Amino acid sequence: MDTGSIVDFFINFYHSPFFAFIKFILSVYAIVLILDLAMIVMLRGFGKDFRVTMSGIYIPSKKVTRKKWQRIKNRLESGNSSQYKIAILEADKMIDELLDRIGHKGENMPHRLSQIKLGQIDNAEDLIKAHEIRNNIVQDKEFEVNKETAEEAIGIYEKFLEHFELIQ
Repeated sequence: MDTGSIVDFFINFYHSPFFAFIKFILSVYAIVLILDLAMIVMLRGFGKDFRVTMSGIYIPSKKVTRKKWQRIKNRLESGNSSQYKIAILEADKMIDELLDRIGHKGENMPHRLSQIKLGQIDNAEDLIKAHEIRNNIVQDKEFEVNKETAEEAIGIYEKFLEHFELIQ
């Protein structure tokens, strides 16, 4: 068989009714596949699942995080020791949930923090200190928090959130 007859064979096959049938079936299959994907995206919700798909984890939106964080920071402006305590408790809970979401599993925050490898998070040691302040608030009803201590703890949590670019 020479080259010209091979080319003629493929040209004839390309224009044959059999190949037209194959193209038709593949076109229908492609359309059904695209429609199925569109339905899955609509049923599962695009926004949240897209973030999970792209990052591998669900990290809350910057807008939601900024709003929560601003409420926490506003507590520091109150001049009230109990508001300082609440700010620290809320910030600690926020960071604890985020650690869980990004894959640091454990029973509680100290267990999650112990799983952090050197260099993964810049201020892991500081987070442990801030969490100890939180523990003092919870365990000792007489524990007093002044504005400087509250600002220091909140600053540590804020640095963590900035590391993940959630409040910038």
